Amino acid sequence: MINTPASIIPPGFASHALQLLQRVQHGRSPVELVYAAHEQWPFRPGHAVHTRPSLHISVLDASFNPPTLAHLALANSFPPLSHQRSLAPSAPAESYDARMLLLSVRNADKVLKPGDATFVQRLEMMRLLSHDMRSIETSESSGGFPQISDNVAIAIVDEPTFVGKSTVLLHFLKKRLAAVVESSNSPNSTSIKRDASYPFPSPKLTFFLGFDTLIRLFSPRYYPSEQVMVRCSGHFSLQIKKIAA
Repeated sequence: MINTPASIIPPGFASHALQLLQRVQHGRSPVELVYAAHEQWPFRPGHAVHTRPSLHISVLDASFNPPTLAHLALANSFPPLSHQRSLAPSAPAESYDARMLLLSVRNADKVLKPGDATFVQRLEMMRLLSHDMRSIETSESSGGFPQISDNVAIAIVDEPTFVGKSTVLLHFLKKRLAAVVESSNSPNSTSIKRDASYPFPSPKLTFFLGFDTLIRLFSPRYYPSEQVMVRCSGHFSLQIKKIAA
């Protein structure tokens, strides 16, 4: 488990997380952000204008019972090098625009057992993990170029499948992007601005999966029929990464 001082969790985090958790569990909200590194998330902090058609967000969806060094390695993954090199062979490794740690209160294969961490306890551990993500990404560099990021968020959903999660997340993120840009249009704001000469960015999601989750993703028993499984597979492109023990 990640060893981080508990003082990093601000006072009131547990009660705040519980309120949002209950909203999701009672069907009052499909997605809730329990934590975001800054008000403009998922835009990168300090960027006056977003000039690309999409905003790429990595999502680590797990049970976090508890977070481990394997979770940390996945959460800090970079986009495929082959894609980066095709764009600019000599460029430093690019990071995702934003990162998300995601907890679903409904799992396709797991239920809470005696001795398991509660959802609130898991969210507290995810908050600690988010701090370690920033620390590692800030301290490491690629090719001499520092990769500094403080663009992490923690969210909860009530969806057991990746198709359901991606659907509600994309809807939520489209609304959030629009709201962030709208709130930044005040004369005194120094936040994200939109240049009308560029298209409004749309969210693009990359899910990181542990091996046990990857097996379930391809298991026919989690789909009502083979036709539904084939149809759902069109929603995803996978990046397989081996995490060294």
